Amino acid sequence: MRLALDCHVKHPSDPDRAEEVTMIVCSCNVFSDQDVRGVVEACEARLTAAQVYDGLACLPQCGRCARTIRTIIRRPQRAARER
Repeated sequence: MRLALDCHVKHPSDPDRAEEVTMIVCSCNVFSDQDVRGVVEACEARLTAAQVYDGLACLPQCGRCARTIRTIIRRPQRAARER
């Protein structure tokens, strides 16, 4: 299963304009991909999912979001390598 993390939708009043959509990553703790990116971007070191939970002041509940968190953590590094 592939997760779509960079979502864009057409703006209702201007179909040529795309808007970034915030995706809920964790429904147990209610945080979004933007929340995770904020923690990842604020730290220069590579983080683990556990450190992201800590940075968001929460603990994993069901754990289903850990895979998505790891994907978000890896994404900036992939973009830096492609430059």
